[in-house]
Amino acid sequence: LLDAIGWVQERDLAEQRLLEPACGDGAVLVPAARRLFRSARAWGRRNDEARLAECLVAYEIDSATVEAAREKVAAALTKEGARRSMAKTLAKHWIRQGDFLLQRHDAPFTHVATNPPYLRWSRIPTRLRNLYEREVPRYAARGDLSLAFLQRSLELLSIGGCCSFLFPDRWLRSQYGE
Repeated sequence: LLDAIGWVQERDLAEQRLLEPACGDGAVLVPAARRLFRSARAWGRRNDEARLAECLVAYEIDSATVEAAREKVAAALTKEGARRSMAKTLAKHWIRQGDFLLQRHDAPFTHVATNPPYLRWSRIPTRLRNLYEREVPRYAARGDLSLAFLQRSLELLSIGGCCSFLFPDRWLRSQYGE
């Protein structure tokens, strides 16, 4: 996913912003953070904590999973040579506990990469489904929750930005996919 959108350490990633709207325990975020730190080291920005703090934004709804992701990210950064205190601070800043679809976002992002939740719209609890339907356009509030994640992510993407989602292909064959 990261290679597909050009989130590669050979670029000056400290000049970019990546959004991970459903980070889980960090399957996409950990490699993204590693690449960011390697890029920062190569471009002489490794100690610019304030700048690096603005480069990644990730959401996860479950508090235990947030903590697991923060630990994994901090460990990866420490292994790359970051001070432990800096690694922990960045991980805490980057990973936000909350429902991506219900949050206000500090856009734009140059990159989006995620493996979004796949949940049929009809299986979302009614109260939550009603909240989502107020937040996303009608066409995105159908079929599968991952479509709402895609729609919202594209809204937050800067002009010329790159987006990479890991999707099952079933939505391409459905009415809401059209």
